[in-house]
Amino acid sequence: MGRGRRPCTVVLDDNSRAQMAWERYTGHKLARRSGYGLRHIWGNTHNPEAFTSGWNICYMPFWAGMLTEDQHPHPELQRAIRQASWELFFARNPVCPCPDFVKDPGFDLTTELDGLPVRFLSKEGGDNSRPRPGRSSESALPIELDPPEKGAFLDALLRTKEAWVEESYRDGRREVRRWDAARMKPSSDVIRNIRSRPEFRAGEWQRRGITSVRVSIEAPTRDVS
Repeated sequence: MGRGRRPCTVVLDDNSRAQMAWERYTGHKLARRSGYGLRHIWGNTHNPEAFTSGWNICYMPFWAGMLTEDQHPHPELQRAIRQASWELFFARNPVCPCPDFVKDPGFDLTTELDGLPVRFLSKEGGDNSRPRPGRSSESALPIELDPPEKGAFLDALLRTKEAWVEESYRDGRREVRRWDAARMKPSSDVIRNIRSRPEFRAGEWQRRGITSVRVSIEAPTRDVS
């Protein structure tokens, strides 16, 4: 230690700063002795900024948190939580420059999540691995692109900054909406971006009676809403 410098204290394994940050971000108090706690989604807890960043902390049941730890990993659950963080904080409107250790996990929350056994998602346990009502792990909303090749579609979308989403319904209706794609990037996944819309998520598109979606660069010759 240099002359004139005051000694400093380094505290290890103390999650209090992350807890304070979570309470500040959410406006809620942590429930003590509730069976819930904070976990770091992307790790890198040695990084002071990552340690208290909202995009890196998740309040979850202890039993679920254990399955995201390196010593007791459940890879699908870990990827699902990271995908949720990616879509909330980085996919379309990044809250900050994306750190090098944060990558799109490529996990489709609208379909792949149903492939996880329910015993990993419910405190009650059990081995009921059937999808939840209204959801299917074996089918997804049919999405057609025009042009059909994803790379060519994305290239055109980056030029036009807009596209047209045509929804077909069981009762024969068709609705066309303009897609403002100004925030799309060369690294964006077109299909995943479309599926992430609330109305196209598993369970919701079935409830609305949507049967298929066609997304085109050229505007269809019909009324636009």
